Amino acid sequence: MKFTDQIAAYIQENEFDLNHLIIVLPSERAKKYIAKSLFDAYQRPIIAPKMITIDRWVKELCPKTVIDKTRALIQLFQVQLENAQTIDDHSFDEFMNWGNLLLSDFDELDRYLLDSKQLFRNLADIKEIENWSFANETLTDSQKRFMEFWDRLPGYYNELNKRLEKDSLCYMGQAYRFIAENIDVIFKKDKEAHFIFAGFNALSASEISIMKQLHRMGRGHILINADKFYLETESHEAGRFLRRLKNELEVSKFNYVQDGLLNDEKNIEIIECVQVAGQAKVAATLLDEMTEDQINQTMILLADESLMVPVLKNLPKKVGKANITLGLPLKNTAVRTWVDLVFNIQENQQRFRSSALYFNDIQRLWNHPFINNIITEAERKQMVELESNIVNRNAIFIKSSTIEISPLLDEIVSLLTLSWNNDWKVAMQTIRKLNSLIYSQLVEEAAIEKAALEGFDRSIIDLENIVNDNFPVMKIKSFKTLFTQHWGKVAVAYHGNPMDGLQIMGLLETRLLDFETIICLGMNEGAMPPTNPIQTMIPMDLRQYFGLPTPRDKQGLFAHHFYRLLHSCKTMHITYTSAQEKIGSNEKSRYLMQLELELSRLNTNIHLTKKLYSIPNYSTHSQEVSIQKTEPIVQRLDAIFAHSTSASMLKKFATCPLDFYYQYVLEFGEEKKVEEEVENNTFGTFIHNALENLYQPFARYDAEGKKREPAPPAITSFDIDKMLKEYTYEIDKQFYEHFNQDKEAYSKGKNLLSYQMALELTKRFLQQEKKFLMKQTEPVFIEALERQLISELEVEINGEKKKVRLKGFVDRIDSMGSKFRIIDYKSGKVEAKDTTVSNGKNLDELENLTKKALTSKHVLQLLMYGYLFKQHYGFIPNESSIISFININVGTISLNTGKLSFEKAVDLFPEVIQQILTEIYNTDVPFMHQQNGQFSYCAYC
Repeated sequence: MKFTDQIAAYIQENEFDLNHLIIVLPSERAKKYIAKSLFDAYQRPIIAPKMITIDRWVKELCPKTVIDKTRALIQLFQVQLENAQTIDDHSFDEFMNWGNLLLSDFDELDRYLLDSKQLFRNLADIKEIENWSFANETLTDSQKRFMEFWDRLPGYYNELNKRLEKDSLCYMGQAYRFIAENIDVIFKKDKEAHFIFAGFNALSASEISIMKQLHRMGRGHILINADKFYLETESHEAGRFLRRLKNELEVSKFNYVQDGLLNDEKNIEIIECVQVAGQAKVAATLLDEMTEDQINQTMILLADESLMVPVLKNLPKKVGKANITLGLPLKNTAVRTWVDLVFNIQENQQRFRSSALYFNDIQRLWNHPFINNIITEAERKQMVELESNIVNRNAIFIKSSTIEISPLLDEIVSLLTLSWNNDWKVAMQTIRKLNSLIYSQLVEEAAIEKAALEGFDRSIIDLENIVNDNFPVMKIKSFKTLFTQHWGKVAVAYHGNPMDGLQIMGLLETRLLDFETIICLGMNEGAMPPTNPIQTMIPMDLRQYFGLPTPRDKQGLFAHHFYRLLHSCKTMHITYTSAQEKIGSNEKSRYLMQLELELSRLNTNIHLTKKLYSIPNYSTHSQEVSIQKTEPIVQRLDAIFAHSTSASMLKKFATCPLDFYYQYVLEFGEEKKVEEEVENNTFGTFIHNALENLYQPFARYDAEGKKREPAPPAITSFDIDKMLKEYTYEIDKQFYEHFNQDKEAYSKGKNLLSYQMALELTKRFLQQEKKFLMKQTEPVFIEALERQLISELEVEINGEKKKVRLKGFVDRIDSMGSKFRIIDYKSGKVEAKDTTVSNGKNLDELENLTKKALTSKHVLQLLMYGYLFKQHYGFIPNESSIISFININVGTISLNTGKLSFEKAVDLFPEVIQQILTEIYNTDVPFMHQQNGQFSYCAYC
């Protein structure tokens, strides 16, 4: 028989007067199952006995009002204020660090009927022993305060009780103590009442006392569902509490103890899943193979409750009805990210001391599910344009008054940016207005979002009532913690018929219930049993001495929940994941080890099999991507090279042909984003632009090659002295414009370091330039800055003529008498080897030059600049070189063509281009990733 049927049979056999019978249960979910079992037992309509959870029962019986944890915390803080001795004692923010722990310990102290004086005296003694080394030392104020804190705990407990007693209030632990010590209140309404306590496992001392007193009166009936396997085995953790309860109640045996785990036939399948989501796929596969009747007898147990959404999304169509009994916690809905967003906006306003919106907050707002559910397509396009504009302007902060959006979004933004000024009443009123505004715009199909907002709003109303009752002063961080603590445990309830269809439950909802087929998902250590520690101020040794719960007790509680499910189960499919997403997450539950190494060996009727389930991951398939050079691709290459061919483009092909294909053939672009911190390439651009502005008055030709009139004079060291006074303005201008005219953006942190580094590098460059000019015997002219050089040439590839349009931007061209220099600025480090053509073995001049052009860092670029210069000016420059801002003391680092003269290398350049393009156009070799050394830095492939 199922346990609920046994309860019904017990009621019928003892002929209880159902009008005077109360069935006390550990959870709400079992009520309908017991009602069905009663109907089946009596086979006629009856007036059902009262069924109630033990917490609700105690609340009803207690003459005082039972308050929630938040109200109790505020009351405890009032006690703290009355006994405050220091400034820190008046701080709610400091109190939050330990107030919740202390309140939790007070609750347990009362539930376990402990003597507070004895407990806290022992606790103070332990702390004194731990710190005995302070005996001969002068204590600091913080050490004195720490030692004194433990002596103050009994006072906190007594004062809190007095405050609550005055207003006829109590917390849950006190309510349990009151009922245990005043058992007569149970019979005030009904002198003939009888009580059945069914399905309990771990009980506090007050719960045991209540049941024990009623049991002795003949009014209390305790029905325990257990198996001899773990009950009579002293070392088995699943029977830990039941053995203790048996001794406390002074009974020789429990009702309904079966002997099935060592005898019954069971099929247990343990399935390892390589991916977390694979567990939901396993459940779907198993359900798809079942008949409708089998599905009605099946329960999906979510050992890891975070799998609920994946399970719901993967249910096969044949599952007509599914009853979800664990509820959807608000913290697992869009409410959580909405609260984070609302608080982030306020925190950033305080942090940056600005009412402007932080760009990250705007992006999160535009992409939030609540907003996406209420906006029109026109509003969506408007937001995309706004976001694009923000990125283009690199605006880190945006004033809400400058944002052009629809009236609805404008109202939402206005409420979000309304400063709370640490007035938490205003905060909650504002959040409620936002909730109401969004709720009114949500469509009927967004049922989950609407239900989540309703539950969220109710919890805020409750907290508002507390705010109205002397709410303490606190910082926004503490208010967020308190606020989240208050609504975090609220869940969206699912209402359905637990008698019909597939049942989906969490472990605590399974108490008293039995199923023939169970699909248990997420059986990993940490989920089953949970490994979250007990939060307490009382050391574990002291907890054990006083009979308070310890981690071992917690593990025993969950062990019983799990093994009880095996009582009536004939088939159990269990999944766990071996995905290494976090430490410990890939370790299977200890219960699976026990089934495999213990129970299945003791009971030979248990058929245990192990399987592996993996979802093919096509996105990371091991097969290499290769792109064949088809005719359309060849035509695309023709168009690319005829339009613009740069040295960086050709170098990209040499580094990785596949990356070249994505970047230049398909024209993949990098995502534009707001730069909160200056990127390396942007940093270099700032210095380039600043130097261009400083040197511009001395450039004899503009960027297009037109001669400037009147002709600027030669540049001298005195001009550099003037630049050394002006360069800070130019660098500041670059940063100021980049950060959308917001000096605060680069006044601290990494951006300040970048700013100072840009100033230092520019200064060092100008100082080196001054030294260079002072040594020159001939005048130095700046011929051009940022000069664009373009030249077309024709190459023959596989017997076919192809046009190539070479393009380059030269940072600087200068002259000293008849000598001309090409100079390219680099913000990174450059060494001589990066610009040197070393001599290769067994290679002719052209092959060696081509190879070095592709493999050396800057050879191809400097060689192309030399060629382009010759095409424009009709002669070869004396020097094609680089100045590195990092190693500025080296001076110019010129192209070194080795045994080959610079002039001969420039003349060979068209043939170098032909060699490179011949390789690019080779249709026998596809575009594939090319590994260069240990690492290959590819932007796209």
